[in-house]
Amino acid sequence: LLYPGATLFNQDFVKLMLPNDSVDLAIGNPPFGSEKIFDPKYPKMRAEIHDYFFMKALDKVRPVLEAMGKTITHIGDSGAGQVAKACNQIAVGVGVAAVAEVMKLAKACGVDPAPVREALLGGFAASRILEVHGERMLKRTFAPGFRIDLHAKDLAIALSGARSLNVPLPNTAFCQELFNASFAAGESGLDDSAMVKVLERMANHEIKAKS
Repeated sequence: LLYPGATLFNQDFVKLMLPNDSVDLAIGNPPFGSEKIFDPKYPKMRAEIHDYFFMKALDKVRPVLEAMGKTITHIGDSGAGQVAKACNQIAVGVGVAAVAEVMKLAKACGVDPAPVREALLGGFAASRILEVHGERMLKRTFAPGFRIDLHAKDLAIALSGARSLNVPLPNTAFCQELFNASFAAGESGLDDSAMVKVLERMANHEIKAKS
């Protein structure tokens, strides 16, 4: 996405002269500059140069980013934002699964899940997931906000990356299996809060607020 006056960085080199020496900084596709092109004798300067150009680039595109969203956060090098997105999708997915289980347990105990949710929203268990997705579960409004198939795609990326790093993500894997069951039931196009339908079938009862 470009706009008038935008700066486009390519793989050209920016030459920065140092006392009795020089260093090359590559700006382009990830990784943002190759570690190999920096003189190892200047680790502190290497980091400062790296950060300087990142922030200059961010300042250039900030007006565009602010037109698309309210919160602009610089996470780190190229690819760091994708990691942050994966973390977000894990937190949301596992959160949805937790809320669905809360609703299922309340209902199984013969307690209306609606006031249970209301009570939890006033305490430490309060969350946007409980507020938004919990309401969707109670009202049975599963028109897609963020579809199950898209959420499952993101979790698959997270799990694949974690596997390559030998990092166990058991709760994420469980959440993905619930989404897989949604696929099997033909519900992949529904909102991710429809994960609750999988748990309902497992418990053989529907979670629904008393009218």
